[in-house]
Amino acid sequence: TVLAVDKNESMLDALQKKIDASSAQDRFKERATLYKGDLTTWLREQPSASLDACLMLNVIFALQDPGAALAEVYRVLAPGGILSLSTSHKDTSISALFNAIKVGLVDQHQWSDATESAWKDAFERNVAMEDLIQRDSKADVQNYVTKAGFVIDEYQDNEYVGCVVVIKAVKPVKKIAF
Repeated sequence: TVLAVDKNESMLDALQKKIDASSAQDRFKERATLYKGDLTTWLREQPSASLDACLMLNVIFALQDPGAALAEVYRVLAPGGILSLSTSHKDTSISALFNAIKVGLVDQHQWSDATESAWKDAFERNVAMEDLIQRDSKADVQNYVTKAGFVIDEYQDNEYVGCVVVIKAVKPVKKIAF
């Protein structure tokens, strides 16, 4: 089962369109469920140890209290569960990031009037959110994850032309002493 939570309806609509247009087996399409709402609130309604993994792409900066949300992610993940996240940070250069995206699209021969229009729209939305996007330092992001109880398994702090931190963390399995 795949669950997607976002308070932004346009993001959920875009995801639903991708799911509907994908060549994935119908079985996957039937397993994907989208929820509109606040992530932390949604997590608080879920049973403890009920999920195997959590993928958070560009979510941390949008959360009012990232530490509280990650504590809830920790609670709902089963022991051994994996958290994978990517997020911007204080040193993120929106211009550098979007220029790299443009170069990649041009190099892949995917740059068109429609792509340029979508790129400009996304760039402008990101510039408008710059204070949020650059809120947390790289150390802040690591601290949110470890204070929630996770063990960081992989850490990359220079992805997407130095604009994104990527973390894979694991909820430890408690060992029983005999």
